[in-house]
Amino acid sequence: MICMFFGQTTTVEYDFKVNIYQPYVFPAKLSLGTNGNVKYTVLYGIAGQVKNSGAYGNSLVDRSYYEYILFTNKQNPYYIIKDKISRKEYVFKDTKHKIQYVHKNDKKEVDGKLLSSVTTEFRGRKYTIWYDAQSKIKTGPWKFSSPPGLVYEAYDDTGTYRWELKSVNKSKEIVKNTIDSHDFLAYTEYPILKYGLSSQFKKDGSTDHNTRIEQDRTSLETKFEWEN
Repeated sequence: MICMFFGQTTTVEYDFKVNIYQPYVFPAKLSLGTNGNVKYTVLYGIAGQVKNSGAYGNSLVDRSYYEYILFTNKQNPYYIIKDKISRKEYVFKDTKHKIQYVHKNDKKEVDGKLLSSVTTEFRGRKYTIWYDAQSKIKTGPWKFSSPPGLVYEAYDDTGTYRWELKSVNKSKEIVKNTIDSHDFLAYTEYPILKYGLSSQFKKDGSTDHNTRIEQDRTSLETKFEWEN
């Protein structure tokens, strides 16, 4: 059930579904403050979701819990992001991008709402987004900024990532930046840390007997505008 409120803070909750090696579901929350502050969080943790099926890669996945945080203000041209890579936390500063949405003629009904659809491409993935054009709330999860309505569903064309809206409620939460750091890394460092191969990583591996290769690009962002 979706309840629409317009108070101090609007809280939009999603199921964030990830299908890598096996399906996982993580709780995601988007908080919109009347002061223009916006915070998106995902609580990652697969300890209770890993199947005993011997799926490839399960032994290599970090099973600890951590919170991904993306914070911005409507006036700011950037995001502040806290993420964990190889069990180490980093804080990044990423430029906001104006997402280009292509409107489609497709319609469907979800929870009594007639939804419209758009498609978009962002950093290596193609997405389909279903939204309520009649909603006074024009928002979506993660970096899907300024959609034409309230996003109910969003998914990439490989079936790897999917958001499904759970609820919209009034919250007493005061939306503020909870990232306790002012030492930001430029987002150009993200693919180096996430996938390798940084110059230091290459140097560290030059004296051992193992061949170090770049990790498979399975995360949300696989291509970046500054890469050749």
